[in-house]
Amino acid sequence: MTAVIQRLTPGHASSYRVLMLEAYRLHPDAFTSDVGEREALPIQWWEKRLYSGTDATDDAPRGHFLKNRDLTPILLSTSRR
Repeated sequence: MTAVIQRLTPGHASSYRVLMLEAYRLHPDAFTSDVGEREALPIQWWEKRLYSGTDATDDAPRGHFLKNRDLTPILLSTSRR
């Protein structure tokens, strides 16, 4: 079995959103935003978060993949909020 960590793309936005909303619900003290605030955001916001264009930052979320199957997104970033 080969595990790979790679940058998530806008195509992962739906599954990334589901996972993050669960994290906001289960661990509200770990975030500066609350689940209600993030639930209200359109899918385009989540896609933009995963943008991987030439002006994208290096701190974008990555995903842990096993045999080309997305298992869990992981976040390697900091926030200026």
